[in-house]
Amino acid sequence: MIAGQRYRHRSKDRKNCEDWLQAVCDGKIKPTDNKADWWRMEQRKDEEVRIDEMIVNQAEEAVLLYDYHQTKDLTKINEYLEKRLLPHMAYYCAHTLRFGKDRTLTASRQAAALLLTRIVAGRPVMNFTASCKRMLKIHQQRGDFFYYENAPQEVKLICNRLDLSALAKVWKVTKDRRI
Repeated sequence: MIAGQRYRHRSKDRKNCEDWLQAVCDGKIKPTDNKADWWRMEQRKDEEVRIDEMIVNQAEEAVLLYDYHQTKDLTKINEYLEKRLLPHMAYYCAHTLRFGKDRTLTASRQAAALLLTRIVAGRPVMNFTASCKRMLKIHQQRGDFFYYENAPQEVKLICNRLDLSALAKVWKVTKDRRI
């Protein structure tokens, strides 16, 4: 009962109902708002954290690129690719693009190779993650990276040495939605 009017909010989780009631009492939402509005308000909390993570990731990638341009050493970028970027691409391929396991592994490796090609060529890549996502989207539309064959031999060797066994496990876990 809110101001003599009866409102209903259903959920399997009691905490969710209590949060809804608190939000109504605080005036953050109206009791007549639909569930989509309520969820949108809840997602805004996560959005601030996500934006902070994006800024930190882009800053970290910029530092890696700056270090490469100073030393011409790709080892730190390779470590970043293996540990952070490739698992992120596997998740993106599995859920957003709906790729199978083999296509995910191949496309991720080739996207990493094309990213390294741009870096080695001296082109500034401001956001590794967004660049790779864009390339994977092109891969989905066209069916392949038609320009992968033009990658320098040095870059192909680096990408062929990448250990993708962990990436296959990441694909399996994300496909089952355990992450």
